[in-house]
Amino acid sequence: MSKDWEKEIAELRRGIEQAKRLREQALARKELLEKQLRELESEIRALGVEPEHLDQELARLEREIAQAVAEMRELIPWDLLAKYRARRGEERGGED
Repeated sequence: MSKDWEKEIAELRRGIEQAKRLREQALARKELLEKQLRELESEIRALGVEPEHLDQELARLEREIAQAVAEMRELIPWDLLAKYRARRGEERGGED
């Protein structure tokens, strides 16, 4: 049985052209993502942080936030607020 080489070659050419287009698209996407990365790194540096140290800086900020929240919780007179809510509940007849 003889093979139709012209069809085979045409199919191979289509495959090569599709692969070229995909490669070009991938390269364009890569270039765009690299540009975005450079822009993000520049923004991070403008905030005074080196991108390599971003994880440590985020952890430091998280610790600061946790400490500030803890300090604020200590400043709120929770016992007084609980008494106030209880008293208001009595005045309303148990409704709050």
